[in-house]
Amino acid sequence: MEKNIAQGLDKANAIGDDNPNNRYQRLGRKKMKQPPFEADAFSAWLEENNACAEARSWASGKSLPEIWQTCERGDWLEWLLNACDFTWTATARAEYQRVTAPARAEYERVTATAWTEYQRVKATARAEYERVKADTIKTHAPYPFGSISH
Repeated sequence: MEKNIAQGLDKANAIGDDNPNNRYQRLGRKKMKQPPFEADAFSAWLEENNACAEARSWASGKSLPEIWQTCERGDWLEWLLNACDFTWTATARAEYQRVTAPARAEYERVTATAWTEYQRVKATARAEYERVKADTIKTHAPYPFGSISH
């Protein structure tokens, strides 16, 4: 596995535009941060960089290359890239958006009905809660505004 990663890094280094650090240097930006590869050091790095508890728990005992190859949470991988100051090339970003757009559209389509139902149920429950609060206030708090017969 590490050999495949090293080969991939060698290939990326050979193609200047795909190497984030080469790209950063040309743009006058700082280099991408490199998190530690080893499991224990990477776990400590996740904590230092405020990764969520769920991600830290999942990553515990895994090296950075193992995490990269086995993680199925895109939000965690995006967090990792952001924490390292990664910058996409325009071509890679466009391809990422092109490939993920259908999945995002399907997610929006599938969850729209559930979201609408949730909002309806929430509104009904909230209205009942507010009615109980009003009745309770009127029953247990004295009328504070003078005579109620005005």
